[in-house]
Amino acid sequence: MTLFKTTIATIMILMVAESAHAVLIFTDRTAWNAAAGTSTTETFDNTIVDADSIVLDNGIVSTALPSLLTFGLNNVNSRTVGAYTGRIGSLTGNHPPAIRWDLPSGINAWFADFGALNTNGLVVRGNWDGTGVVTLNIAAIIGANGGFGIIGNAAFTSFEWRTNDNSEFFTVDNFSSVAVPEPATLALLGIGLAGMGLARRRKKV
Repeated sequence: MTLFKTTIATIMILMVAESAHAVLIFTDRTAWNAAAGTSTTETFDNTIVDADSIVLDNGIVSTALPSLLTFGLNNVNSRTVGAYTGRIGSLTGNHPPAIRWDLPSGINAWFADFGALNTNGLVVRGNWDGTGVVTLNIAAIIGANGGFGIIGNAAFTSFEWRTNDNSEFFTVDNFSSVAVPEPATLALLGIGLAGMGLARRRKKV
């Protein structure tokens, strides 16, 4: 019961902090799972070497902004066995300022395990509720390691990793996301439900 109260209190505090936007922030995967529903998880089991743009197993396209090839650094935008690794910062520090993740389809929630974060460093920027871009400071909330996730109020198809520091190395593992049905899928579902309603009505007659 104490753990439950602590988890709920944490969520409520973070909700108030982001009250201007409809986004819920979670630091506990169990609580996020209960609130988000059915999700799929990218576990980063295969190795992908550094490149301007890489494609993860779940279809996410991870792109360094701008090109990382001019910097000649290792693990700027890559995947080692067991985790995604990124390195961002400032152009003067020879690091790309951002890494963008483009999703294969719309989602409204995600959760991941983070590691090796700088104090108050890693942030994530996205339009979580359809009202404009919001920046969330992951490192300030969880510290150097831990879980972090959100549930938005609208579907989004991309977001960016950024940092408040000149140099930030970070890892992401067990990235879970919840897909939002495409409009065509929703339309078919609506037609199906309408058909079921007509069938029941005729049966009653």
